[in-house]
Amino acid sequence: MRGILLAAGLSLIAGGAMAQATPDTQTLPASKVFPFFDTYLGLPLSDRDHFRMEYAVNGDGPPGNAHLILRRPTGDVPIQLAADGRILTEPTAADLKSGLVVMTTPKGSHYGIALRLVASSTPAQTLDVAPLKTGIDQARAAARKAAGVMAMMVPDFETVCFVGAGNGQVVLDDGKTMPLKISAPPSAQKFLNPCLTPADLPQARQVTLARTPTALMIVRRPKP
Repeated sequence: MRGILLAAGLSLIAGGAMAQATPDTQTLPASKVFPFFDTYLGLPLSDRDHFRMEYAVNGDGPPGNAHLILRRPTGDVPIQLAADGRILTEPTAADLKSGLVVMTTPKGSHYGIALRLVASSTPAQTLDVAPLKTGIDQARAAARKAAGVMAMMVPDFETVCFVGAGNGQVVLDDGKTMPLKISAPPSAQKFLNPCLTPADLPQARQVTLARTPTALMIVRRPKP
């Protein structure tokens, strides 16, 4: 649980001799490929309507080199991927109980499934802070609920990072503006992007960004 809450990836390592021409194939329970998605689906809609769990394929080469199939009793369903590797085909609660995922990758390559939490607001260059804060609060509460008696060990989610936005500023209630901090959150060091921690700026009303972000990633508070 702790690894997932730190937005670490679930490794699906493909191995084998390079001399063989056949690709690598693994079959895993859907619940292992989509960890904690059953917990997310079990939350009341009012507790998860401002954030979502996002899964993505990453590895040695382009995400499109990995092919995933969701195996159901009623028949196989191809799992669709976005160009950046995001999984677009979400499993159902029934899939998570009994479904399987078949993952085929080039021989000798290494691919995995990464999980991150994102705010549900539609990415745009101008964003209201209130729904972003609600998404952060919901994600933090859901993580603690999933951890149960280990909740005290769960790092707080307090920040939203605007992936790919370049830079930006926050507009305060009085109309004044402040530049957003450019940060790399502890759980996602490669994501050096403008970030906002609403708890630090309760008077923040709106965010304006240089570019439309590709994701609104909810993370632990970056270190100063």
